[in-house]
Amino acid sequence: MTSDLKDRIRTYWHERAAAFDETASHRREAAAWERILTLATSGIPKGSRVLDLGAGTGACALPMARLGHRVTAVDLAPAMIEQLEAHALRESLEISTVCADVDDLPMRDASLDLVTIRNVLWTVPAPERLLSRVSRSLRPGGILLIADGFWDHDVREHVPDDVHWSHNRFLELYCPIAEQLPLYRGVRTTGIEQLMTEAGFNAFHHWTEHFERSPYAGITDDFFILTASV
Repeated sequence: MTSDLKDRIRTYWHERAAAFDETASHRREAAAWERILTLATSGIPKGSRVLDLGAGTGACALPMARLGHRVTAVDLAPAMIEQLEAHALRESLEISTVCADVDDLPMRDASLDLVTIRNVLWTVPAPERLLSRVSRSLRPGGILLIADGFWDHDVREHVPDDVHWSHNRFLELYCPIAEQLPLYRGVRTTGIEQLMTEAGFNAFHHWTEHFERSPYAGITDDFFILTASV
C-alpha cells in the first residue's frame, strides 16, 4: 500500500474511532452478531488461533475471545486499537493487538485456525492478494469468516452531513483514492465466492439468513456473512 493511501485510510479510521461504536451495527445488534458469529465458528475448538484483520473496535475479536480462543487483532488505526483494548480490559479478555497495515502483516503458512475479516475488503488495494495470503496462513480445515457487502459509497456520499457525521471527511480522504481500491463500492454476495475460490477456498456456508432483521437496514440489502475452508 502506498504511503499516501495508507495515511488517508489510517487518518479516517483513527478520527472515527472515538464515536464509531455509537452507530456500528455490531453494537446496535450485539446479541445477534454474537449469536451468529458463535454459530458460524462452532467448528473450531476452544483455544484455537484466531487472527482478526481490520479489527476496528473488536466486532469479531471480542466475541472470539469470549469463546476462549487465542485472538490477535490487527488494525491500521491506533485509536481503533485503543478502543478495542479498552473493551477487552473491561471484560478481562486477553487479546493480542497489532497496529499495522494488513498488507504488511507477516502470516506464517498453516499457522492459524480461523481468520475473520469484517467490512474490510472494500478498503484494501489488493483484496485478491490478501485472500490468497490468508488461504496460505490457515491450517488444513481452517476457516475464513468474511462479513461484508455492497455498500455503494457513491450513494452514501450524498447523505446529508447531519445523518452521517463523517461525511465530509469521507469525501476528503476516501474519494481521491477510490480508483485505487477495486472493491471501493463493496462486493456483492454473488461475487464473493468467485474471489474466494480463486484464492483457494471451498465449502462455502452463508449465515446471513440467521439474522432476524437486517443489521444494515437503510444502508444496503446486499450483505453477507460467509465462512469457507481450505
